[in-house]
Amino acid sequence: MGPVIIHGPKASGKTSNAKQFMAHYGCKFLIDEWMPGGRNTRLCGALILTTEAPPFSIEGARVIHIDEALRAIGKQPRGGR
Repeated sequence: MGPVIIHGPKASGKTSNAKQFMAHYGCKFLIDEWMPGGRNTRLCGALILTTEAPPFSIEGARVIHIDEALRAIGKQPRGGR
């Protein structure tokens, strides 16, 4: 399984909901505060949280905005979007 990247602004709920995101998306470990271009060598099975907005490219990654991720676990996005 490729990584799941959840992106959104600071204080939007990425880290506070990380355990629920990991369970929902089937991720095995967490990479928080990720920055594109870093030297992450082990990404398969990762839940990656970032404030960076796409476009960025990681082969096989699923890129999800925080609002969509929150709705997927049954929570209302903070901005009401």
